[in-house]
Amino acid sequence: MNRQEELLQQIRESLKNGDAQGILRDNVLLAEQFPTHANTLIAAKNIQSVMPILEKDYSQKQKVRIALLYSSTAEWIKEYLTAGLLSEKLFPQIYTAPYQQVEQEILNMESNFYHFDPEIIFFHLELSSVLPVDPAYEKSDIEKTVGKIHSLVHLIQRQTKSLIVIDNFPQPAYLPIRSPRDLKSNTLKEWFNELNGALADEFQSDNSVVICDLDSLAAFHGRERTTSPKLFYLAHIELSESFLPQVSKKYIGYIKALKGMGRKCIVVDLDNTLWGGVIGEDGMEGIRLSQNGDGREFFDFQKLLYNFTQRGILLAINSKNNPDDALKAIREHPSMFLKEDHFSSIKINWNNKVSNFMEIARELKIGLDAMAFLDDDPRERALVRQGLPQVLVPEMPKDPSEYGRLLSSLNDFEMIHFSDEDTKRTELYLEQREREQFKENFQSLEDFLWNLEIAVRISSVTEKDLPRIAQLMQRTNQFNMTTRRYTVNELKELLNSSHHLFTVQVKDRFGDSGTVGSAILEKQGRSYIIKAFLLSCRILGRGIEDHFMNHLYHAAKAEGADRLVGKLIFTEKNQPARDFYKKYGFTLLKQEGDQSEWVYAIDGNPPKPVAWINTGQHVRK
Repeated sequence: MNRQEELLQQIRESLKNGDAQGILRDNVLLAEQFPTHANTLIAAKNIQSVMPILEKDYSQKQKVRIALLYSSTAEWIKEYLTAGLLSEKLFPQIYTAPYQQVEQEILNMESNFYHFDPEIIFFHLELSSVLPVDPAYEKSDIEKTVGKIHSLVHLIQRQTKSLIVIDNFPQPAYLPIRSPRDLKSNTLKEWFNELNGALADEFQSDNSVVICDLDSLAAFHGRERTTSPKLFYLAHIELSESFLPQVSKKYIGYIKALKGMGRKCIVVDLDNTLWGGVIGEDGMEGIRLSQNGDGREFFDFQKLLYNFTQRGILLAINSKNNPDDALKAIREHPSMFLKEDHFSSIKINWNNKVSNFMEIARELKIGLDAMAFLDDDPRERALVRQGLPQVLVPEMPKDPSEYGRLLSSLNDFEMIHFSDEDTKRTELYLEQREREQFKENFQSLEDFLWNLEIAVRISSVTEKDLPRIAQLMQRTNQFNMTTRRYTVNELKELLNSSHHLFTVQVKDRFGDSGTVGSAILEKQGRSYIIKAFLLSCRILGRGIEDHFMNHLYHAAKAEGADRLVGKLIFTEKNQPARDFYKKYGFTLLKQEGDQSEWVYAIDGNPPKPVAWINTGQHVRK
């Protein structure tokens, strides 16, 4: 009996015995280890039979409400999402619009769709649901299509605070040809490109909408394989059995980003990962790395890694090597695209890679679950998987030419919001490295902080700040009192209510750290409730949190409040935040499970600001 047959036998036993956890465990394994279309549908169906029983084992943070607004049949994508999200330890609650009733569901303000109140909506319209069966493919058709989508999305936004993910339009594998001129000039291909460009432009400034580039995903998968004519005409299933896993994986990437589960750092080995060969044996002249000839695959892989840094992803090195040899290659090899300053942390030594990982996490002040590891050596991958199961360690292809394909296929680096801070994130961590070196010049922490010339600006949030605040809430896990992930629409609603939203910006002698924190206060009678309080971990230990709390105290006092109430939700990740309220003299008001409330009397002594911080200024010149 092979492994698949064993799993199927275990599933039959679990179903017979009504073992909900066994049904979940074995069916998830079936879908992961033997990911055929039939196995995925079997797994999802079995799991859904015990979903009401399983629900109690998931916290509210692990649950995600998803709406599928598909003009075609959406049941199969629902099954793939169910199996995929449960394997990520997320509990999906999925609503699918009735068949060919998407527009009616949106127009009816009392529809089941609105009562479901989704967190995230996947909006997928076939072109034929907007345009006539035989469209003219004129510019007016582009305007009509984009206008239709805009009007429907606008209606959704009036009723929900959901993140809306809109699929763009894949070019058909076989474009209709109206004349030989079309074949020569590719006018229909250009029309589809223009349509998708217009769709992206329409929602470019709308931070509650994300465009899912289904067209590029279809091109990557193979346009001819993205649809099945038989399935389409038989059951109006638009996406083929082979394309469904790719689309589902893409969707799950957005969901993980929304739930704060994205990865922030890619840690790489050097030998046979960033270049071919072993630097200690082959020397700089003998390694395979070239812009045009032998070793070009490594050069291109480095370029791809660099592109990730431009999206705010950090790079780090974890390599067993002689540091002098490796650094010489990084600094001097003519085809080395990635240079020393592209890496936020560099660990090149003969230490165990697990211990190096711990050092990298400490240095960058990020969790191990925010890191991914790329190493050609299966033994090193196995050691890191065993020692640090929180780290993502994908199986590397044996052929280095496939490295880029593997990295591009991971859904752990999807982004919902993009800010100016993302483009300079590596620079911010390099500045932090300079601060640590500067710190060695002082015997006391106070002297060090005084000479940093820190300037803090705390101000009320405006609408233009909301995308960055939402991004902080999605990415900040450690110093985050509640880890509640607010969307831009939710923040906008709070901004227009009885809530006060604040943002923190920090600058010092080494550079501008940008917007690094936020807080949400709600007025309830004579109390001000701190519903959110978070700071980027890279600026902790500089007294910023002291000033922020002091500012909130005085803001509440100016509004006539007589107490501050701080909410705290314990998670696996926010250990640094757990004693924060206690540290400032808050007393425990109540505690239920992992949630607690702390109270501080306004008429008492306020938390004192730290003397070495220059408050009230934009920056220190």
